[in-house]
Amino acid sequence: MTEMKKRAKESRMQFQQDLAAVPKLKPSKVILLVGWSLAMSSLDSTIINIALPNIQKDENFVPPGQTIPQSTLQWIVDIYAIAFASCAIPAAKIGDRYGQTIVHRCGVAAFTLFSVLCGVSKFISYKSTPWQYGGFVVLIFARFLQGVAGSFNMSNSMSLSAILVEQKDVAKSMAMNSLAFALATTLGPVVGGLFTTYLGWEYCFFINILLGGVSIVVCWIYLPVTPRFVEDKMDIVGASFVLLGLIQLILGFTFIPPDKDALTLGITLVCSGIGTLIAFIFWEMHHPFAILPKALLQNKKVMYSLIAGLFNFLMLTTVSFQNPFIIQTMHCISAVTTGMLTLVNPVAQIIASFTMQKVSKYFTSLSVKIFASILACSFVITLGFVAPYHIAWTVSVGFFFSASLGFFFVSNNQYIMQSATPDIRGVLGGCMQSFRETGLAVGIALVNLIQDLYMGNSWKGRVPIDNTCSDPLFNQYKDIYFTGVCYTDIGMTCVGMVCMLFGILAGTNTFEAGRIGYPKAKTAEYQKVDEQVALLKDDDSKESKEKEEVKAEIETEKKEEAEVENNEA
Repeated sequence: MTEMKKRAKESRMQFQQDLAAVPKLKPSKVILLVGWSLAMSSLDSTIINIALPNIQKDENFVPPGQTIPQSTLQWIVDIYAIAFASCAIPAAKIGDRYGQTIVHRCGVAAFTLFSVLCGVSKFISYKSTPWQYGGFVVLIFARFLQGVAGSFNMSNSMSLSAILVEQKDVAKSMAMNSLAFALATTLGPVVGGLFTTYLGWEYCFFINILLGGVSIVVCWIYLPVTPRFVEDKMDIVGASFVLLGLIQLILGFTFIPPDKDALTLGITLVCSGIGTLIAFIFWEMHHPFAILPKALLQNKKVMYSLIAGLFNFLMLTTVSFQNPFIIQTMHCISAVTTGMLTLVNPVAQIIASFTMQKVSKYFTSLSVKIFASILACSFVITLGFVAPYHIAWTVSVGFFFSASLGFFFVSNNQYIMQSATPDIRGVLGGCMQSFRETGLAVGIALVNLIQDLYMGNSWKGRVPIDNTCSDPLFNQYKDIYFTGVCYTDIGMTCVGMVCMLFGILAGTNTFEAGRIGYPKAKTAEYQKVDEQVALLKDDDSKESKEKEEVKAEIETEKKEEAEVENNEA
């Protein structure tokens, strides 16, 4: 084992040298190259939501007049999240082992292929299959494969954004990465609505043929090939632990909401998943070729930042999941109008990404995260109280809340990649993607749990699902529901405080020295170090001058002696 640890250390040092030798690009060029694949995966996470009602009653899946049950339909979204989150970390490790560029290309190609399978499933009729719902089952299977391929695509595209640029450009590159993600997420509902209305929901998947094709071509021609991390063997046990643990965790949170009628199963899976992940960490701490290097697990700045990012995405479900339901169901707004109104949230994150490209030059990540957390906590609790009133209040407060989360998200990603050495940035991309999906799953479960527990205790009558806003029973139900929203958002405020706590624990790094918010004591220390280095340089230059003078004197003496000898001769 000692010999294996020695070889592992040598391999990592060689990997660092190989990464340093990779040609560096400008952040804008990197995003132009990997942005196509990033947009493809990001677009797919939102574009399908608009198509769900059409899929639910597709004539090839169910007979006329029937629909697929809502709990079954939801697996289109859930199965993708489970596959993506559980495979993100192993996918990043495979990127280290075989090269991020090569694995990224394979991920894009596989994602494109499985997108085609998703679209083709529409044409498989329930009449021609021995199972129920016909091509819908194929669609679920294809979405699982699409999630696996998406994890290889997204994890390695984020890693490439940090590896292929100079250290000074990492922050800008990560901000542009977040911008591309938010822009594609914004376009998802619009593009999905147009395709579903005028062409058919299958084109929500067929669009990836174009995006994937362009991505494969530009990456094949222009994207530099990254080196491989040479290791004796793959950590199969660690990969199994993290894969099984994350599947149990995400699946458990999927079952926790009371409407799934599987609370006990959900809690059991969550506890089992947490236990498996703890075993995974213990295993990784002792394995020489671990999936998550010991240097990463012991890097408190990175680990605290990853946890802070998880809680940040947990809060995001307030606007991505709760707000659309409030607008459409409680304010009786059409689905199309709701989709247009909720676009303000990703637009706010786009603005945050643009802003952070400038702000990160002058402020430390710590100061940005504290400021953003205070704003987010203020806006989320305000959101709970303004929800019963005019819809403009809900949309406006949701916009500023999303912008606050965007500031935190972008700044946190910049800080993580800056604090990590290049050799662990590859697997960090997978960690960031996995923590993101886990945070979203936990957030949805938490929002549903708080809301349903309150409604279960406060509303004893029938739920007026089919009633209109003019129904007195519906209005009574709505008043109680909005009170539940207040309690939910108070709970989310507590989540925001935990998020800020981990952001504070992450602290600052040396790359932020001189920026606003950097500790003065540390700045003074670095100034002293610089002064000492300057003095040492001065001393070295003085010594070198003295040595040169001594050498010159010796040479002069030798010449004089030689002349005397010549004269005597």
